[in-house]
This record gives sequence, C-alpha cells and structure tokens, in this order.
Amino acid sequence: MVSTGVSILVAEKTLSPEAFKAQGPIQRHWPAEPPGVKDRVVRAEMAVSRPRVLIGFKDLDSAGAKALEREIQSSVVLDQLFGRSSEFYTRHYESGLIDDSFSFSYNSEDAFGFSLIGAETDEPEKLAEEILLELHKAKKGHLKQKDLERSKRFYGGVLGFKEIPRPGFSFEGAWYELADGRQFHLIVHDRPLTLRGTSDIDLRDGHLAFRVEDFDGAVSHLRTAGVECIVRPENVTPWKQLYFTDPDGNVIELNALR
Repeated sequence: MVSTGVSILVAEKTLSPEAFKAQGPIQRHWPAEPPGVKDRVVRAEMAVSRPRVLIGFKDLDSAGAKALEREIQSSVVLDQLFGRSSEFYTRHYESGLIDDSFSFSYNSEDAFGFSLIGAETDEPEKLAEEILLELHKAKKGHLKQKDLERSKRFYGGVLGFKEIPRPGFSFEGAWYELADGRQFHLIVHDRPLTLRGTSDIDLRDGHLAFRVEDFDGAVSHLRTAGVECIVRPENVTPWKQLYFTDPDGNVIELNALR
C-alpha cells in the first residue's frame, strides 16, 4: 500500500429547506479611495527590447453617476491632445521619440478613474517630460486654439481642402472651398451639442460624404497619414466606400464609382 499523504473527509448531512432561503442583497463596502497615489514613480527591470514609459493620472471625480460622462469627456480630451492627427503626435513621431506603440486610454473603476499615456521609446524620461508639458499647456487654456489648428491641418493638409477667407465673426473657425464650389465650414463652439464623443467609425452614424476620382489613391494617402479607415470596395451601393473620422470624431465617407 502506498501512502499519498492526502486525508479525505466525507461528511454526510441532510440540509433543511431553511438553508436555501434567500439571504437578501449582497452588501459591498468599498473603502474610501485616498486622494494621492501610492508611488509617484515605479521602475521595473524587464526583459524587453526597448524601454516603455507610462504616465498615469488618478481621477476621483469619476465615481457614481458621473462615470460615463467623465469617461467620454476625458477620452475626447486625450484624443485631442495625443491622437494621431494631433500636433504632439506628429512632432514626436517625426523626431523619433515615439512610434506606433504610442497610446492613451481612460478607465473607470467603482471608486475612481485613471488615464494612461505612454509608448516604447529610447528616451523614456524625455517622453514623460513632453507628455506632462503638453498637459500643462492644455490646462493653461490653449486647448481650443489647438483643436482648431489640428482640424485645419487635417482638412487642409491631409484631405487637401482649399482654405478661403471668412468673415470676422466673434468666434474662431475656418472656411474651405471644394472643387465644385461648395463650401465647408469649421466652427469653434464652447458647448457643442452635436459632437459624438468618440472617434469610433460607425458607418450608420450621421456623416459627410465626398466623391473622389482615385479611390485606391485616397485609401493609400490616408493610411500613409496614419488615419484609421474602414474600406468597403464591395457593397450594395454603385460605388466603393471609405470611412474614417476627423480629429473631433465626425464620420466622413469618401466614395468613387466602380
């Protein structure tokens, strides 16, 4: 006989019907989240080919009914500051400080929310400094102006729209003229009601549609510029379709006859 060193206990008991009665709602008690962070800087030695830096920010205003609203607002701001059409991304991608691994996100927990921004880079300290500097400038009130400049780079630079003079309105914006004489207007608004709050490409959401002559060239151009696209050359319509979003999340369609 071989002893395994395991003891087996068999217990037999007939449970009464009372044992299956409902015990009421589960009560969960969450401890108060401290306002500070546990460690301001954490360094870890890992077997990776390049260093990676992540900057995190704690948000105590995201709990409860505010969670969804806060998540949408924070995601929009992060995309405005650090998205692929932002000045920050363009400048540091071209300098080599960041690459395609650069990312950002906002996450909500039961008691708090947090943002993460970072990338693989050969200069983690410099990237951390540049991220903090960009956030500091936005906090000082430069966000709206940068939003307009970013949108102008997208429509004028990436899409090639021709900017034209606009009247001296009391609010900022930009006017563009298309090849067929139609105009396209950008407007800076403090409290817009029509922003989608996301850069996800939803083909069924309200969108602008433009006809192009070179469909494959448009796809190649946008992808080279780092614009995420959904390409539908085969569909129930008489034309090829290409969908993407502008820096504020507005859905745009480009199409061409087959």
